[in-house]
Amino acid sequence: MVLVFKDVFCVELILSIIFHYHIHIIQVHVQDNLRNLQGRSGILDIVAVDEKENIYNIEVQNDKEGAHPKRARYHGSLMDVHMINKKTAWKDIPKSSIIFITRQDVLGYGLAMYHVDKRIDENGESFNDEQGVIYINGEKEEETPLGRLIHDFKCTNPDEMYYEVLAKRVRYYKEGEGKKEMCEIWYKIRRDGEALGEVRGKEIGRLENLQTLYNDGILTKEQYEKYTNDIQLISARLTSYDYGR
Repeated sequence: MVLVFKDVFCVELILSIIFHYHIHIIQVHVQDNLRNLQGRSGILDIVAVDEKENIYNIEVQNDKEGAHPKRARYHGSLMDVHMINKKTAWKDIPKSSIIFITRQDVLGYGLAMYHVDKRIDENGESFNDEQGVIYINGEKEEETPLGRLIHDFKCTNPDEMYYEVLAKRVRYYKEGEGKKEMCEIWYKIRRDGEALGEVRGKEIGRLENLQTLYNDGILTKEQYEKYTNDIQLISARLTSYDYGR
């Protein structure tokens, strides 16, 4: 579905269903790698910008951990850092929305959609920092525009989809010229997985060697803890920088 949403019209469809009015998108980026040289980077599934320069991050997640509320918080901060410049006035920072489309009901209240905005505790008024979070519950496949959209996300047969704009894109990748692009992407996923496995394998090997040296009395406890902490920190940064995970 991330590939399907390379198409501007598909992004406009989903945003129009969520916000109940047409949103004119002028830019779409998929698998957008937002680098953070000071710490953890992030690969965002879909980043879209509308004609008013509002920013939308759409994340398609199969597990609850991938849609953790603090992930939404971090994605918002990454978008702010990458989408504004040092001369941007505070009041001119673009409005942003982080949207999680999840297989399960992550928040657990049985609703089809959750709009999460900041409020002032003392009076219930909106804080209005113009950064919102939306969760779409993939378990709610109802006879509504949103429910039909959820159905189409789960559907593997484009002939059984409700929305033709989505069905057309799915056919392109399953039956048309897009099949070649899909193959190339799968090869990249495999190569990235192999590279990540190599990084983690080296980390495990180095940690096992340090454990042996510590057990044999060659390293002190302080040396062992320092070396292991350094290895884990470097490995985490490499993994985050290269793969956004």
